Amino acid sequence: MSQDERSGYTMSEDTTPLPTDPQPRAEPQPEEPQWVTGPSSPTVLAGLLIVVIAGLATVRLVTDVDLDWSIAVPVTVIAVGLIAVVLGATSFTRHSRTAEHDTTS
Repeated sequence: MSQDERSGYTMSEDTTPLPTDPQPRAEPQPEEPQWVTGPSSPTVLAGLLIVVIAGLATVRLVTDVDLDWSIAVPVTVIAVGLIAVVLGATSFTRHSRTAEHDTTS
């Protein structure tokens, strides 16, 4: 006597075993990378800083103005930093507005 006969359960001939995975699952697709467009901000700021310092040096050499470099260079660096903050805030607000109106994502 088999185990099925002793338990009172019988299997019909037309039953099939359950599949192990009823539906194949689709793998999640990675999002399309979003490439940054435009110039690199650190490169632009470094170039701007170099141009401003070169301009100050040219003014000092061409004219009789005597620049105090201990004041001129820190003021120039602070000015370039403020420009970076303004450009960053502008870029952030522009990106936020673009993302709000983007219907593709």
